[in-house]
Formats: sequence, C-alpha cells, structure tokens
Amino acid sequence: MRTLHRSKWLIVLAVGLACHPALAQPREAASAAAPAHKAGSHATRTFAEVVQAHFAEWDLNHDGKLDAKEIDTLMNRSQIKGEAAAALATIKQRERMRVAATPGEYAVSEASLLHGADQGPIKALDAAQGAAKEYRYEPRFQQNLKALTTLTHRLFAGDGPDFKAMRQGSIGDCFFFSVTGNIAAHHPSKLKQMISPQSNGAFEVRFPDGTNITVQHVSDAEMLVNNSAASLEDGLWLTVLEKAFGQRMRATAPAAKRTGEVTDAIASGGSTGKVIEMYTGHEVERITLRDPEHEKARLAELRQAIPAALARGHLVGVGMSDNPPKGHQKVPKLGYGHAYAIFKYDHATDQVTMWNPWGNDFTPKGTPGVENGFETKHGIFHVSLKTLYRQFSSVLIETGKPLTANHEHPAAGHKK
Repeated sequence: MRTLHRSKWLIVLAVGLACHPALAQPREAASAAAPAHKAGSHATRTFAEVVQAHFAEWDLNHDGKLDAKEIDTLMNRSQIKGEAAAALATIKQRERMRVAATPGEYAVSEASLLHGADQGPIKALDAAQGAAKEYRYEPRFQQNLKALTTLTHRLFAGDGPDFKAMRQGSIGDCFFFSVTGNIAAHHPSKLKQMISPQSNGAFEVRFPDGTNITVQHVSDAEMLVNNSAASLEDGLWLTVLEKAFGQRMRATAPAAKRTGEVTDAIASGGSTGKVIEMYTGHEVERITLRDPEHEKARLAELRQAIPAALARGHLVGVGMSDNPPKGHQKVPKLGYGHAYAIFKYDHATDQVTMWNPWGNDFTPKGTPGVENGFETKHGIFHVSLKTLYRQFSSVLIETGKPLTANHEHPAAGHKK
C-alpha cells in the first residue's frame, strides 16, 4: 500500500466480464415469479449418497476424479439444482480452500468424497473471518441445503435491493460487498437501474464507467458458494453483480484467479478503490492513515473531505491492513485484511458511522472502544475520527472527477 498523501490514481478499466449464470426473467414477469425456492428442504440423502448418485456424470473426462476445471464447468450449469447443487457447492467451497497456487493442481476422487476425507492442507476462504478449520463435507452440505430453502429465483425479492438482507458470506469479497452494501443502503435505485433482464433470460449489467456486461444465467450452486443465506433471500441481483465484477477482474487477474468460475476472481481479495470507480465512473482519492507525523493535518483533511463527499452522495470506503498498528492488539470483532464503508460523519461528536459487510451484531464486555470492541448492529458501528485514523489503514473517497484512460486506480482496500 502506498503512503503518498492524498494521491489521485485512476484505473484503465478492463473490459470483458464474466458473470454468475442467472435464472432470470424479463422485468414484467419477475414480479409474478414463484416464491422462494424450497429445493432440498426435505432432503433425506447424505452428501456421500448425493455424490455417489452424480459422480459418474460429473466426471466429465472419466478419469475417476473431479478436478478444478470440471468443477467450474459444472458450477455454470443452471440445470443442477436441489441436493445436487448443494453437494456441488460443497465441493467447490473445498476446492477454493486449496493451498496449491495453480487451479489445475486440485482433484478429488469419488472415494475421498464418499469417505469424507480432506484433500490436503486448507486455507480460509476469508482470512479476515478467522483461520481455516478442518473441512467437513457433511455439515457444509447440510448448511447449503438449508440455504437453498431461502433462495429467491427472482431478480429482486422486493422492489429493489434490500440492505437489511446483506451479510457477506464466507468468501473474501469484502472489497466488493462493502461498496455494494453502501449503495444498497443509500442509493438502491442505482443498483436496480444497472441490471436489465433480457427476453432470453439473461441480464445486462451497465456499469457507470461505460462498460456493459451480459450475464447469461445464475446457477443455484453459484449462489450458494458466494453468499450468505440472508443475502439469498433478496433475489438474484447480488449474484448477477458478483459475476459481472468477476469477469471484469478476471481479465487482468493472476493466472490463479482466471478460472472457469468467474467469481473466483473476487473470492480472495481486491481493491475497494477499483470497485468504487467501476460503480461510479469517478476518480478515487486515497488518504493514508496511521501516520503519527501527519495525524493533525490529515484529521483536518478528513473532517472536510468525508462530509463533503457524503453530502454529494459519493461513496467513502475504508481499508484495514492485515495487522493492527505496531504495539497494539487487534480490536475485538473487527476484521483485519478487510474493507468497510463509511455511512455518516457527525460534526458534533467528530464520529463516523461505519459498516462492516459481515452484517454482524456485537455487544462489548465492558466500555466500548479499541480494548473491548464497538457496539455493532447489522455491521453498523461508530468510532471517533481519531480512532479511525489510528486503527484503520486508508480512506477511499469518490471524487466528482470522471475517470480517464491514462490513470490507474488507487491501490487500496482489501488485498491478499
């Protein structure tokens, strides 16, 4: 992360996005669609039984194993539903936890799946949420089955995005989720206007920076691997956007993220500044925090820049590095290597209202603060501007300046 004070960087936005397949309907038909999907709610088969029933057809090259390429091909098949989708999502979630740097290195045999044997070392889907634990197929499969009962096969469950339903899942897409949630909370109509259902069941996603992406379909398995059960209740819109962003990021991503399942490109970190630019078509200004030498001047700058941006309806994001400031402990229930949004600034108290995309609730044991953590409801908490400066890493502010093709985006946000 660069420390250049108040540098303004712009991105040359890459074109060519791949998106979550979406079981979509024209806007006129969407309101009349069936209610939430209940597939799997009365399942009696175990994960092993479902795998045994489908392994032969899923083993596309008939070599006795499911490799990463085969898994990604299957993930894009919208006809895979119910128990099969829950089992496939369970396998994909394990594949995403591989430690190997090359996607093609992952392969799992039918015997290993049937016996619940783990396939080598694992890493957390999102390190900000905690270290990786032993991966157990059956419990994860049951979680996916339960989540399927909340899934809504309409673009929007209501009239548009519902911020109250947004809770980041287990993948590391906080840089995307925090910005999307900020818009859903304050400008939901902008997200609604970005997505247009097509007559053939696809969706067109129109980004304010001028890029248009077509999302052909959304599969149940794709929705399960990327979102929490709460988010699934609100419709397909979030998965459609995830796929659109995934294809854009995949175009310039390292080889390990250029996989057949496009949301792999957003599943383990990225730039909050880049997401703000894609959503707005505006340049992003980055202000570096945690520098004691410049604290007084930068606090004064933040007191002007943050409320001015919010008054214009602009987006403000916050990045948190992997570790707390030198000599300090981590603040309880805050994510490190994580991204947040700023919703409000109060001049009277010199406090900012922030949102953690986990959407968590937390009550400190003791006085709220850096030692005990902050009172949190649906991820929303309050900190003084001074605490923001000393504990977090950077603030990213949408400006009113249009993006130009000869600048790069600010290197900030949640990166791994």
